[in-house]
Amino acid sequence: MMVDQAPNIVLLHAGTNDTSRSPSGMTDRLGTLIDHIVGDGPNVLLVVTTIIPIKQGSYGTVGQSFDEALPAVVQKRIDAGKHVVLVDMFTNFPSNGLGSDGVHPNQTGYDWMAGIWYGAIKSFLH
Repeated sequence: MMVDQAPNIVLLHAGTNDTSRSPSGMTDRLGTLIDHIVGDGPNVLLVVTTIIPIKQGSYGTVGQSFDEALPAVVQKRIDAGKHVVLVDMFTNFPSNGLGSDGVHPNQTGYDWMAGIWYGAIKSFLH
C-alpha cells in the first residue's frame, strides 16, 4: 500500500532525471510506476504529466520522445479501466519558470504548475 491513509488523488511528474541519467526504457519504467500506484490505490485518480522543459542535461530529443510517448502509456491504463489522466506541463511552461539550476521550477514555475494541476483535478473535487 502507498501510505496508511490512501489518497484520493496522486499527482505524478516523473522522468526529468532519466532524460540525462538513464533514458533507455523511460516509458517502461513510468508504466511500471503507474501500475504500482493504481495497483495500490485502485480508486485513486492518478494525474500524470509530461515533463517540464529544462535548460540543462539532455531534455531535447530524449525528453521530447518521452513526452510524445506518454499518451499511449496513459491510454493503455485508461483502456484497462484505471483512473488515469494525462496533463501537459511542457507546453506554455513560463520561460522564467526555472530556478538557477535550470532544472527545478522556481516560485513562478511552481505557481504555474499548480494552476495546471488544479485545472486537471477541479472537476473531480466535491
